[in-house]
Amino acid sequence: MPEGVLGYCCPATKTIATRKDLKGHELLSTVIHEIGHAIDFESGIFQTLDHTQLEILAECRSRVMLENFDIKPKKPKRKK
Repeated sequence: MPEGVLGYCCPATKTIATRKDLKGHELLSTVIHEIGHAIDFESGIFQTLDHTQLEILAECRSRVMLENFDIKPKKPKRKK
């Protein structure tokens, strides 16, 4: 996967992939973001928006879902 890319959605194969090293909140956030792209492809909305708009829409969906269900990243444990 290219550097800086956390995941992707492939409409041709109807698959979503994420980086193997993602865990916890970052993994969940990325999966929700990519599900947003899958919705865009299935609904046809991707034909009416440019790439930047699609990224903003997917990110907004992800944030709304995480905030609505009060899903927050875990705070790192302090070393004693």
